[in-house]
Amino acid sequence: ISNFTFKVFVDSKQNIWVATQLGISCFDGKKFTNFPIKSITQSSLTNAFVEDKEGSIWFNYFGGELYKIKNLKLQKVILPNPTAGFVTTLTKDSQNNIFIAVWKKGIWKFSNNSWQKVQSVNELDSESHFVRRIFFDRKQNFWLLTNHKTFRNNQIFLENDHTCINQDLNDNIWLGSTKGVLKITEDGKTTFFNAQN
Repeated sequence: ISNFTFKVFVDSKQNIWVATQLGISCFDGKKFTNFPIKSITQSSLTNAFVEDKEGSIWFNYFGGELYKIKNLKLQKVILPNPTAGFVTTLTKDSQNNIFIAVWKKGIWKFSNNSWQKVQSVNELDSESHFVRRIFFDRKQNFWLLTNHKTFRNNQIFLENDHTCINQDLNDNIWLGSTKGVLKITEDGKTTFFNAQN
């Protein structure tokens, strides 16, 4: 639908989902299906896709909107108060519960067809903090990457901000930032990589 792409996701059926400036494209190996989205604001980009247990694809888009594509039909997810707001990112846990971060309103979990607020740090209810990533590692530690700090299980883990996180096959955690990459082993040993090393 557009050449300006900023997120790619592969679902359980090996379909490739691409977030673009003009909407979402899905490639099934033979053809593209496009889902145009008209957004009033364009202040952020899609940074997360999630597939739920029914095979629906959830994603955040542009001005903090939350969408899902179910049976190849695009649906805007209307968040009830007090959940409603600017969705900055989303993920799911090992039980397939969907978690969203809502700017100034904390972390919310979608379970049994309703939203419940997750106990999280007070900073997430302030205007200055927004969550870039939510991540569950294999031990189900709950990571939050904000524009100021990095949290693990609602405690400050690092005083600086990170933009991305992943876990390798040896259970090392990797945190990316604008200054380089930090590797954290299970026993807490850290190694920092940047252009110099």
